[in-house]
Amino acid sequence: MNNFIISFLIIPLSFFGWFKDSRSLEERSFDEVAKQALKFVEKKYKLNAMGIGGGMPDGLIHNFNASFEKIGSLSVEQARNLIVSIVNDYLRIINSSEKIKDYLYKYPFTAEELSIAIFIHDKSGTQFEDPLLGTASICAGDISYETFLPPKNKYAFPKRISSKTETFTEAVQILQEQQKSN
Repeated sequence: MNNFIISFLIIPLSFFGWFKDSRSLEERSFDEVAKQALKFVEKKYKLNAMGIGGGMPDGLIHNFNASFEKIGSLSVEQARNLIVSIVNDYLRIINSSEKIKDYLYKYPFTAEELSIAIFIHDKSGTQFEDPLLGTASICAGDISYETFLPPKNKYAFPKRISSKTETFTEAVQILQEQQKSN
């Protein structure tokens, strides 16, 4: 009986307590800053985090990726403001972090190195249908606003109906012009 109890305690420890995190310092630092940015954005903008990632093909951080769920519809103008604000927050967190500064492929990081997607859903978690926005995203410095039709069955993907694209720089200029006119 004592052997059973000892085995019962030792086996979980061997799986969970004795293994060292084998990731490099660069990977652990990247992960820490990525999680920090994700949690900050999630809380500030009342979004639900869906995914996180990035790229370190040569040991240096080339990009950060994140995806979020937004409950409630957004106009293109609201989505533009949200994406630009999130990108600015991510860049502030990344570029001010001493933990990863030496591991960044490019410093300072810019919108070109971020991939952020916002999936826009109703309260039941269903993506909005055309003409309402279904996603707003930025990848390689380009912001896209897309509308969709629902999938025909549970195994299919939604059908994209419309897509509007602008650069991050153009989006910032549009927002600045709107602020001047207000």
